Amino acid sequence: MSVGPALPSLVDRLAILRDEVLDTAGHGELDPPGAEIFAAILRVLAGGRASTDRALAQAVTRRLAWGEREERVLADAEQVFDRLILAIDRAVEHPGDLMLVVDAGVEVAGTVARLAALGAIARADRDRTQRIRDELTQRQLEDALTQQRENLRRLEAEVPDA
Repeated sequence: MSVGPALPSLVDRLAILRDEVLDTAGHGELDPPGAEIFAAILRVLAGGRASTDRALAQAVTRRLAWGEREERVLADAEQVFDRLILAIDRAVEHPGDLMLVVDAGVEVAGTVARLAALGAIARADRDRTQRIRDELTQRQLEDALTQQRENLRRLEAEVPDA
């Protein structure tokens, strides 16, 4: 089920829940973990799916590029989704609106999971490439040491004992 544009009042009501859903009091930050996920949910509900994928992809990619692990990004998505469900249970009365919010949350969480999986695959590829480079460097070093040992033996054999 694809989420269509929700009523502006629903998006406004959810925007008010931002601090509660993101637990800003517990983090004390301007952009607490998962802020990009909550913003993506609001964009999906507002009907901006194409910009949501692009903006969310950039945010998740940026976090991964700065060294955050995929597990942390997924945990943030899970926490935002869990707190969103608790918050909308009290704030949204109409079952149809509840379903729209849950569907938008699932869509964004699925996108985050896909992006984190792609990030994990890319990281694994980089790690494998680095491991191969390290092994090649080690092999070259061993070859150079072996050659130096042979040169030393040869020089010792050529130089008469003094």
